[in-house]
Order: sequence, then structure tokens, then C-alpha cells
Amino acid sequence: MSQACGYQHAFIAGRSLADLEMKLLHVMKKLRLCNVKYVHSWAEEFILPIQYLRGTAEKDFDPAILMDLSPTGTVDNESEHFRQVYGHLGRLVLAVYFKDDDLALHSIQGLDLVLKDSDASFIIQSVHLCFSSLAYSTIYRNRRKRSYLNKSRRCLRQLQGICRIKGTVCWHRCVLMEAHLEAAKGRHLTSIPVAFDHAIEEASRNGYDHDAALGSQLAAEYCVSVMQRIQRNSEQYTAMDALLRRYLQQAIDLYQSWGAIALIDHLKSKYRSLLIDATTVADS
Repeated sequence: MSQACGYQHAFIAGRSLADLEMKLLHVMKKLRLCNVKYVHSWAEEFILPIQYLRGTAEKDFDPAILMDLSPTGTVDNESEHFRQVYGHLGRLVLAVYFKDDDLALHSIQGLDLVLKDSDASFIIQSVHLCFSSLAYSTIYRNRRKRSYLNKSRRCLRQLQGICRIKGTVCWHRCVLMEAHLEAAKGRHLTSIPVAFDHAIEEASRNGYDHDAALGSQLAAEYCVSVMQRIQRNSEQYTAMDALLRRYLQQAIDLYQSWGAIALIDHLKSKYRSLLIDATTVADS
């Protein structure tokens, strides 16, 4: 399973999604020819988030279908363990990127079960805790149940503790988790965009541009949540609108470099009016 860990590390480190998909498809082709089904099963789960982010999956992103097809069964060998871990982890990542609360909760529950009695690697722990925290914070903002905020904090504290012991290579994710947690509380504070900017800068400085893109995306969502509560045409609204446009364009540019084309299309569709306005202003 060392090869699986290598691909996982490359994905989390933000390597080109196109290159990763090409290499994985080559491996899967060889596995099919050799009839190595038990390894092929984890590879299918691992490639799933890559293809949905790139837009090369056979079907459009559908949270309900992904939940129905989540890996289940008795974990009685290493291959099945990896299949379930990668299956739930990939769905959690997609739930955060495409912002789907139900898929996020379903995936976290599956991960908690399969990782409960195992000694997960630092890479898997960092993704599990980071994306769980981000999901919980978003769900708290949408549903206002205090328990989700507490769960987000718990994940943050756990990853901070792990980073202090095993190294600060993922510390920028802790900074992002903290910024998003504060943003989810719904307060309009000048310190929150500053916190997101710090997280984005830390990610970029350490070579994690895809995490900087995610930070920009979450910062844009925060701007939208604030703009929904303040008066249009006010100075505050204008300032927040400018921030939103900056974060959104930054996310799109960074995701473009990563190769997350389907995610870019999702953001462009979601913020279509803003992007049209920005283009009109630039051309005038």
C-alpha cells in the first residue's frame, strides 16, 4: 500500500490533478490486466474526487448518488481498510469543495467508524480533521446548532496538537480552520478577512496553492454571508463586494493552476452575476 500513500501525499500536496489522474488510470489499467481486484478497488475510490474536481467523472456531481455508493462492509483486511478510508475521505473533500452539508456529515460518520480503532497516518489525519472542521463550521453557519461549532473546535485542537508533535507542514490548514470557524459565527469583523488572508498567504508560501484556493473560496462565502445582512449601496456593502470579487477571482485562478476545472465551473455558475459585472467593468 506504499503506492497508495504516495498518491495520497501527492493529492494533498496539491500536485497537478491531470497528472495524478493520468498516472492512476495507467495503474488501474495494469491492475485490470493482472486481475488484481483488491488493489483496484481502493484505486477506484481514490480517483473519484480527482475526476469530480476535474470534470472527467462519468456523471455530474450528485451528493445523493455519492452517499448511496459510499463504501460499506466489514473491514477485515488492509485493502478494504484503505478502500473505505479513501472512499469516505474523497467524499468529504468533495462535500467541502462543492458545499453539501448532508454528504459531509455522511462522510465524517463513515470516516469516524473506519478510523476508530486504527493508527491513521499523519496525512490522512490532517485531511480528516481539516475538512471535518471546515464542514462542521459551514454546517453551523447554515443550521445554528452549537454542537457543530464545538465539533469544529475539537478537530482544530486535535490537528494543532498533532502538528506540534509531528511538524508544522500542515499548520496553514490550522490557520484556515480557525479563520473559517470564526467566520461561521456570522459576525461582521474586519479581523476575519485578515485571518483568511493570513491563511491564504501561509498556504501559498509553503507551496499549497490549492489550499490557498480553498481559503479564497471560503473567504468569498463569508463575504456573501455578510452582504446578505447589511444594507445595499452602503460603504460596508461596497467594501465587502470588492473583497468578494477579489477572493472569487483568486480562487478561480488558483484552481485553474491545480486543474480543478469542474469546481471552477461550479463557482462561475454560483457567482455568475458577479463575474459578468466584473467583466463589464474591466471592458468599459
